[in-house]
Amino acid sequence: MYSNRVIIRTVLLLIVIVCAWPLTLSVHAASQDVDVNDGTSSETIKEIMFANSLGMEFVYLPPGTFMMGSPPDESSRDDDEKQHRVTLTTGFYMQTTEVTQGQWHAVMGYNHSGFSYCGDDCPVENVSWHDVQSFIRKLNQREGSGTYRLPTEAEWEYAARAGSTTDFANGDISETGCAYDSNLDAMGWYCGNASKKTHPVARKQPNAWGLYDMHGNVYEWCRDWSGNYPLNSVTDPTGPSTGSRRVFRGGSWLSLAESCRSADRNGIEPGSLKNRLGFRLWRKASSDSKTVAITSAPEADYHSRYIASDNGVVYDTNTGLEWIAGPNKPTDWYAAESWAGKLTVAGGGWRLPAINELKTLYKKGAGQRNMTPLLKTPGWWIWSGETKLSSGAWFFNFGTGSEHWNVQANAMGLRCMAVRLRR
Repeated sequence: MYSNRVIIRTVLLLIVIVCAWPLTLSVHAASQDVDVNDGTSSETIKEIMFANSLGMEFVYLPPGTFMMGSPPDESSRDDDEKQHRVTLTTGFYMQTTEVTQGQWHAVMGYNHSGFSYCGDDCPVENVSWHDVQSFIRKLNQREGSGTYRLPTEAEWEYAARAGSTTDFANGDISETGCAYDSNLDAMGWYCGNASKKTHPVARKQPNAWGLYDMHGNVYEWCRDWSGNYPLNSVTDPTGPSTGSRRVFRGGSWLSLAESCRSADRNGIEPGSLKNRLGFRLWRKASSDSKTVAITSAPEADYHSRYIASDNGVVYDTNTGLEWIAGPNKPTDWYAAESWAGKLTVAGGGWRLPAINELKTLYKKGAGQRNMTPLLKTPGWWIWSGETKLSSGAWFFNFGTGSEHWNVQANAMGLRCMAVRLRR
């Protein structure tokens, strides 16, 4: 049976913050940009994360436009990967992991996975597209709403890319077969590292939007019939109206590295059963939203209020706080807290900032990171000293001016700063 021990995993994500008129924003995720257009009329964000009664975790992905498919010079591309512009007009939630054997058993009452010995935390496989539809119907009945389905092929690739334009979400491919590929090895299980079996979900690095195993472990069913891409730009595509094969994406434990690329496409009869084919769920985003108050300085005196010293300390004359940027590398919360506590610059007494203190630095359009350019941090996401639950901590996203939380042990995309009252 499904275990009730649910560990809240990495939520590296994008949240759309919208001003009082429709506009296009560039939301930053691990140094990649995605054009996001949300025509709402107030400054709101969607709930960052949703977890249902089974502990299935979902992260909100904002609407946006991206290039689907692969460029002509991408290594090992196939002819069916014609690159074209796709616009998704509605935000949605994507499951952070593939559906696990434990989750499947909790809904269906059985588990026919070929790697059933792998355990409840391993991805379910050996399920047909029709089986998945039965699972979704039962889950919607169980949850009391018809909000779950498979992602479309376009939604799947948008989520897999997470703002990237490279072969994998974290960079380009270096080996097309089963040899060691450093980028793929960091994010997924393929023929070069999987030892001919599936592995528990979320053991590799997530992409910039907090999604695990988008490259490898098991292939994932999509909603669409398989067919050729359109010749021109499209909006909210759902694939052909009919067909004989359903799309599946992402690569598996048995796949060559080239088959785990974000653009790689596959199709198979919907009744097929494969021990390398599973799925993850799409969930409808509620119309509910919550207002976020963002503190920013008046335009006229923002830059003049900061004074920099030769030792890297930046003094904010408005708040009386002194700041110093942290290490130029991805940093987990434990390392950030240790660094700040041991910092001896200008006599010590440093600590990680509170969220409200980080908000005072935020000014849209200021410097390269929406903050004073005197603070030379390479990161958009900055840890606070505030914790959540037993293993989480809050951080502030200077790309969007919003606060989120993440597991303390995660370092991907996160940086730190230290603060103290002026002495």
